[in-house]
Amino acid sequence: MSIEPDAHDAHSAQETDTPGRPWFRKKRFVLPMGTFALLVFIGIVVPGQEPTVTEAAPMVTTVIDEPSSSETDTGETTAITDEDQSAMDAADAAEQAAAQERARADDDAAQE
Repeated sequence: MSIEPDAHDAHSAQETDTPGRPWFRKKRFVLPMGTFALLVFIGIVVPGQEPTVTEAAPMVTTVIDEPSSSETDTGETTAITDEDQSAMDAADAAEQAAAQERARADDDAAQE
C-alpha cells in the first residue's frame, strides 16, 4: 500500500487550507468596467436639459465726429444743435433700456 496521498487529494487539501482571495479581488477589473459602462449607458439614455438661448439686446452704436485740427485751432466753438442733442438723448435712452433688459434677464436666470 502506498502511504503517499493521491495528487487529487493533495490539491483539494491545499484549497481548503488556504483562505483564497476575496470575491472583490477576483473581480477587480470586471466591477470598475461594469460601473463605467453603466454610467455611460445612463448618460446616453437620460435626456439632458436643453440649453436656454437668450436673445442678445440689439447693439446701439453712436458715431461722434471728431473735429479736425484746423477747426480747433481757430478758437471757434461748435454748438450742439437740437437734432444732435435729441440723437444723443435717444442713444442714452436705448443704452439704458438695453442695460435694464440685461439686468432683468440676469435676474430671471438667477431665479431659475
